[in-house]
Amino acid sequence: MAGRNVKVHVEVPVQPAEAFRIFTEELDLWWVRGPVNFFDSSRAVAMRMEPGVGGRLLEMYDQDGSDMRTLGRIVDWNPGSDLAWVSPDGATIRVVFEALGESCRVEVTASLPDGAGAESTYWLRVIPPWFGSWIGRREQASRTPVDISRLSAVVLYSDPRSAAQWLTRAFGFEPPDVLDDGVNDNPWIEFRVGTSVFTVARGADTGAPSSVKLWVYVDDLDIHFERAREQGAVVVRPVHEAGFRSYEAEDLAGHRWIFAQARPTM
Repeated sequence: MAGRNVKVHVEVPVQPAEAFRIFTEELDLWWVRGPVNFFDSSRAVAMRMEPGVGGRLLEMYDQDGSDMRTLGRIVDWNPGSDLAWVSPDGATIRVVFEALGESCRVEVTASLPDGAGAESTYWLRVIPPWFGSWIGRREQASRTPVDISRLSAVVLYSDPRSAAQWLTRAFGFEPPDVLDDGVNDNPWIEFRVGTSVFTVARGADTGAPSSVKLWVYVDDLDIHFERAREQGAVVVRPVHEAGFRSYEAEDLAGHRWIFAQARPTM
């Protein structure tokens, strides 16, 4: 069986030179710092990319650089245009930054040899949602890396991509990627909500209300409620006050969600 090339992309609202700089210099900020997103989560403290041909892509286990894991060796480095690295299993990951008017298309191509493992394929899954999300929120975000919450919910649907599209339209969750292009035919799709993560995953869709209710805090409860109702959410209990303001609704698979008013700056 011959090797193969796989491509994914994301469009970001900055020019290629800036996108290249953010991608390389702010790797430790756009990387999602969850326990399953490092090879050795018990020791990982940072992600780092050394600039220039011959530089390394590193998972750091201390800040002074005496203990680390090499994830790739840079073989091409053209600021504002493209870069590429070779993973330990022989795969080549190339990232190209192309101007699209006021935006930039970031295309990731993985040239995967036979038997390529996780060190190669995860770049295809993480760069579009993680880098794209960081570009969108970095102006207001802290420059200190933030770990995600230790508790993460997994919600099962028979068609995760369609479910993710509806959750984006109805409940306003930030889309992790372009959900129409086939890239997200994965059995799961992660959404970020503050420092928490919930995962839309493939599983049995019974259509019956779940015994588990998911709580989410939103900036404007009334606007959120109207949007959800317009998109077909089944209102179990409309906006009401019981020491706090909230409403309860079912999604198209019958999962129960409770949305409550967040406090300012929460």
